[in-house]
Amino acid sequence: MRPIIINQVVLCLQFFLRLKDIVSGGELSRILLSIRQTLSTKDLISIFLFDEIDSGIGGETALNIGKALFKVALNSQVIAITHLPQVAHSADKLIVVSKDYELDNSTTTKRTLSQIKEVFGINKDKEIKAMLALN
Repeated sequence: MRPIIINQVVLCLQFFLRLKDIVSGGELSRILLSIRQTLSTKDLISIFLFDEIDSGIGGETALNIGKALFKVALNSQVIAITHLPQVAHSADKLIVVSKDYELDNSTTTKRTLSQIKEVFGINKDKEIKAMLALN
């Protein structure tokens, strides 16, 4: 079996370009997802992190990305960072990361405060509905 090369692509069968030079981060994540979806039952890699996988997409495409992530997660651990409710809806665990700013009175500079919380059940549904309102 020949190895799959994902860092190059053939154009017009005349020259090679590096895939990372012609696609965005989101497109590269979606290419990796499609390969992972195909190979996940036969591969030994068990943890995948997808960042920017929802960049530049929405609607039906986002639903399909969510379904594909769910399918890969049946045989592996998948962590996906998303801003789209269509993708978040497919998750069995939803972790919300938010940030706020606080003014440091002694130096008059802003300090970033990050908060992380896992949401369950009805709170998960509320969070996804809030994401719908933002998108």
